[in-house]
Amino acid sequence: MKPNIIIAAVLIFFLTSAMQADFPAQQGKDTQETVLPAPQQNSSAVKKDLVFEYPSAGLTIGLHENRTALRILGDGTMISPPFYQTSRINRALFEWVSTQKQLKKITLEMVVFDDNDLSQLQKLPELEQFSLNGTSLGDQGVGHISKMNSISGIAINYGLITDHSIPYLLQMKKLTYLTINRSRFFPLNAATTLQQGLPETQVQIY
Repeated sequence: MKPNIIIAAVLIFFLTSAMQADFPAQQGKDTQETVLPAPQQNSSAVKKDLVFEYPSAGLTIGLHENRTALRILGDGTMISPPFYQTSRINRALFEWVSTQKQLKKITLEMVVFDDNDLSQLQKLPELEQFSLNGTSLGDQGVGHISKMNSISGIAINYGLITDHSIPYLLQMKKLTYLTINRSRFFPLNAATTLQQGLPETQVQIY
């Protein structure tokens, strides 16, 4: 059996099991107890994009750029607060992401999750860029992100962060850019504080 087929089969099994056991997010449940085996990455596999679609969970998961870039796209909406929670990333999926040690970029779009589950991403030694667009990211989540010492760039668009995230962001001295756009509770005048505390960082607050 070809390596790519093995990887795809294992990943499909993992995520299908995760959705069956953990993804009743439409019912308002965010179960944490299921422990699933992580798929194995075969280093001899031909490197190309992998995209998996899971309509029942409202998620599309893609590995791009020689599998160094991960994009998880949900079918949520930002039309009115609070976000319609139709596309949820549960802990089991974050645990799988944490096994992809080659990742340098992660993009989460139109999804909701438990802030504490972001702690799983601290296991990614190469992660450099983290973009969150239309997510449920809150202050606790920023606290977990601030402990990811390899990150050099963060973009947060339509999040739920407040001024309580500022001390966490000021801890990230390796940032080259920080962009925060249209987060409803984040003060616009925070740009001055962040720029003073992160003089080597390009700070943009919209």
